[in-house]
Amino acid sequence: MPYEIKWSPKMVRRIFFESVSGWDMLKSSLDVYADKRFDQIDYQIIDFSKAEKLKFVKLDIQKIDQIERAAKKSNWTLSVFVIFPSDQFETHLWFLKSYGRETAWHIVKAESEKELFGKIK
Repeated sequence: MPYEIKWSPKMVRRIFFESVSGWDMLKSSLDVYADKRFDQIDYQIIDFSKAEKLKFVKLDIQKIDQIERAAKKSNWTLSVFVIFPSDQFETHLWFLKSYGRETAWHIVKAESEKELFGKIK
């Protein structure tokens, strides 16, 4: 499993490693959104800083989008932050945001953890 999920009282962080498939992203989403703590958090960090490669296809994006839209009904105030450390992932972020419609939550991109926490404050 190329991801780890870390919970704190007001935040969840999904950290991805190695090569990340659409299934990995989908499975991690389900793990987070099905957890009883999900309704209580304010922030979600999706951290690709340790990922080597993202392998998403159009169908993966559609499924992830459907799950996020359902989860948004449970926690509609959640802020989502994504750490993409290099330009190679810009295409994937663009694809997530532009495939047919916006993703369920507003996404803020950062290139490092330091930059991200500067945006959260």
